[in-house]
Amino acid sequence: MKLTSEFKSLEIDTARLIARAWSDSNFYQQLVNNTSQVLREAGLKIAAIVRVEDAATPGLRLAADGGYEIVLSTPPQLEDGVLYSSQAQTDLAPGYSLCPGAFCS
Repeated sequence: MKLTSEFKSLEIDTARLIARAWSDSNFYQQLVNNTSQVLREAGLKIAAIVRVEDAATPGLRLAADGGYEIVLSTPPQLEDGVLYSSQAQTDLAPGYSLCPGAFCS
């Protein structure tokens, strides 16, 4: 499936929200509990649900009904400053990435 530039942009914006949620527990709860409001405040004009699933790769997905879902995992357990470390990728728990979805693409 060829991604449109609009979907790619939505993926990047969603990845930024996920990264923020991982670093701010209050924002994490807002994203889970008030998804529509958070998306609206971020300037995203999409309807989406959040699905928390630790085994999945976080990011934006197309839902079966044609809408969107944001797959969100619990924040990886990182030490202070590890996001800025050259060793950051190897310091993450297995299955986690510093680049949720398409953020680093």
